[in-house]
Amino acid sequence: RNVLCPKCRGSGAKDGKTERCKACRGRGVVMQQVQMGPGFSMQMQQPCDKCGGRGILYKHKCGHCSGRKVINGEKTLQINVEKGMSHGDKVIFPRESEQSPDWTPGDVIFTVKMSKHDRFKRIGNDLYYTQKLTLKESLLGYEKSIKQLDGREIRTRESGITPPFANKVIKTEGMPIRKTPSQKGDLNIKFKVDFPKRLSEDQKRMVERLFP
Repeated sequence: RNVLCPKCRGSGAKDGKTERCKACRGRGVVMQQVQMGPGFSMQMQQPCDKCGGRGILYKHKCGHCSGRKVINGEKTLQINVEKGMSHGDKVIFPRESEQSPDWTPGDVIFTVKMSKHDRFKRIGNDLYYTQKLTLKESLLGYEKSIKQLDGREIRTRESGITPPFANKVIKTEGMPIRKTPSQKGDLNIKFKVDFPKRLSEDQKRMVERLFP
């Protein structure tokens, strides 16, 4: 990025010594006669070409920046991604953009882009997870282990029937809430039951006996 020359302090002049522009008399603007049409002209105020509208000139060009007023500078910005930040959140470094003696530096803004996860989906501060069950587990019960984002194993079990698309909520196992990371959203588990693609004749008769 460009930063103000430390030698001339952004004036472009050697030792910072400047003088008033004679073309505009230090006003930064000049009046010009503009032809608007045949026999019709008017005076318009224009920025002074001599001094670039600043009203001052340097006697001798700064040797450090060659009169450009700015030099290339480097600065390392350390980004702190807070717990609970989500897609679209911003990290702002005030007044760290391009410098110029003609304007106040703007901000450097980094926008968080959240990548998709292969197992979890995030909505707000809640996490969503799809757990597959066999038909046997759906009818007779199950015991499963889910590996959390931080590596912990979360145990979940059911001794009764779990219908397809049933939902189970585990409190405070979601994402940390930004600004209050001690609080968390929930983990929502949706169950998907894998039905067998075909049954043998014996299995069909068995199902008919179980569900007359």
